[in-house]
Amino acid sequence: MGKGSQGSAPLANGDAPLGRKLQQFTWEQVKEKTAEQKWLVIENEVYNITNWARKHPGGSKVITHYAGQDATDAFKAFHNDLDFVKKYMKAIHIGSLAEKEQIVKPIEEDFRQLRATAEKMNLFKPSVTFFVLQLAHILFLDWASWAILYYFGTGWIAYLFSMAAITTVEGQLSWLQHDVGHLSVFPWTWLNHALHYFTMGIMKRHARRRRTYSPASPTPRLPSSQT
Repeated sequence: MGKGSQGSAPLANGDAPLGRKLQQFTWEQVKEKTAEQKWLVIENEVYNITNWARKHPGGSKVITHYAGQDATDAFKAFHNDLDFVKKYMKAIHIGSLAEKEQIVKPIEEDFRQLRATAEKMNLFKPSVTFFVLQLAHILFLDWASWAILYYFGTGWIAYLFSMAAITTVEGQLSWLQHDVGHLSVFPWTWLNHALHYFTMGIMKRHARRRRTYSPASPTPRLPSSQT
């Protein structure tokens, strides 16, 4: 395997069998593996993703983009439970970078220190209370946009207040559905999906239908000049 390797070569598919000593590689060797074979580095450990990329839950294009590169920061950014994910990476772990190859660029070191500071401040942990209150005020304003027209009629002032309420609802719904759509609110995927369906599939559609409906005058009326 070249100057950076130790011991015998790994299997053709990159899987290190049980009992075999993991090897050490150079960056030159890793960077060569971007075509038929694809290797990447995470926290100075080398992984062969050649055959496994097709099984990657996030899609093969995302992970193969980092073939021949250090994917440490991307790996941490895209996975919430790192310990859980690493359990499935043992099968494709083929070795590590040689000690002399473990060089971190200053900009990468600065970024990782910034991330570590943010983690200590719990900035990556969403506040469920915040999102529940956000949904509550969206539901209230959605009801208010209807109640204003129902109780005060269809005059200009009522329309303006109703329009302000429903516009706020539309904007806040867009942000909320975006966050739950990225599974960023609740620790349970199914609950994120459920709220995403409710906000995007039900409330957004409901709000669009309400734009052309007035409870005080359900049937549209043409101007007198067109009757």
